[in-house]
Amino acid sequence: INSKKKGFTIVELVIVIAVIAVLAAVLIPTFSNLVKKANISADQQAVVQMNKLLAMGESVNDLPENTDDVVEVLIENGYTSDLTTYYSNYQLAWVKEKNVVVLVENNSIVFPKEYIGMTFETIRPMAQDITDIKDSLASGNTVFVSDDIIADTADDLHFKTEGNYVLNLNGNTILTNLPNTVKGYNDGLVVNEKANVVISNGTIEGGNNVSQVISVYDEASLEINDSVITGGSSIAVLAEDGGTIRISDSKIFGIGTNPVQNYGGTLTLDNVTVAQSGESTGQYYYNSAILIANLYETIDGVNYLTGTQSKTTINGGTYSGKNTIFIVLTGGDVTINEGQFIGTEYVINAGFGGDYTTNSPDYTSVVTINSGTFNGNIKES
Repeated sequence: INSKKKGFTIVELVIVIAVIAVLAAVLIPTFSNLVKKANISADQQAVVQMNKLLAMGESVNDLPENTDDVVEVLIENGYTSDLTTYYSNYQLAWVKEKNVVVLVENNSIVFPKEYIGMTFETIRPMAQDITDIKDSLASGNTVFVSDDIIADTADDLHFKTEGNYVLNLNGNTILTNLPNTVKGYNDGLVVNEKANVVISNGTIEGGNNVSQVISVYDEASLEINDSVITGGSSIAVLAEDGGTIRISDSKIFGIGTNPVQNYGGTLTLDNVTVAQSGESTGQYYYNSAILIANLYETIDGVNYLTGTQSKTTINGGTYSGKNTIFIVLTGGDVTINEGQFIGTEYVINAGFGGDYTTNSPDYTSVVTINSGTFNGNIKES
């Protein structure tokens, strides 16, 4: 039987490749142009919406003095989208004389149409870098972040002045990264001196030499919404000695030591995911998702509270730890109203235990469980 298999000839292959190349040359620019038009349209619609909100704000507030005021008006009136542009050649700016947001390309206004070709003395780009943010934080202004931030000195992101601060990360990341020359217990983002801070819509990440990615104390408060906090092998969130932290609709991750710690602060977690993985090389109680305790000192065998009472409230979410979810020591108080709790060894380990051998009746750990789903044991010691 004589059987022959016939395939494509070289000429046929060359013709097919040529046809594909011609189609690609025609379609790719067309597709790119469609994407460009869609991005430009999205930017224009965003500007129209922002200017409507600014006009609404004029009826109840004084005219903005700077871009921080503009962002504050937008947020107060419900603007939640990005302040970055979809079309890479465009930049958002604010014109003070008209109190309008415009699109700028090559230093010229391109939208809205009525402002094309016009020049103004007070056109202000709505962009923030770490220098702008530090200046804004120092003066208590609202900051809408337009790019990732690397905070690589000890004072880059310290809220040290009493006042109200709003930091909308706009989908970007803060990396707290300290130089190798900084040793010991080092904080990344710090809130103290009665400052009140709100952070939303982004990622806060611990980098080199950072012991606590976020720490709050001294009657200060921090609210975090719709964000991700990663501690790596460091503490991700620390409420300490009078500090108040409320975290909502967010995720907190850590490896080794507890990603969340409350030492004499007030901590509220609303619909939060907390996950701890890996083994800590420190004390046994580091191998948990959340550590709750009071700051104390022992004098003649009696423990004395040295700071404020530690209080923690859980309102929904998912919590998991390598060995234990909660370690509750030295009189820490916990109230669980709702949530899913998954511990490989214990869900809650409450009491002293470990190296602690002396307790005071005044500082007994109290855990109140009103509702929730628990996978693991509860231990009292």
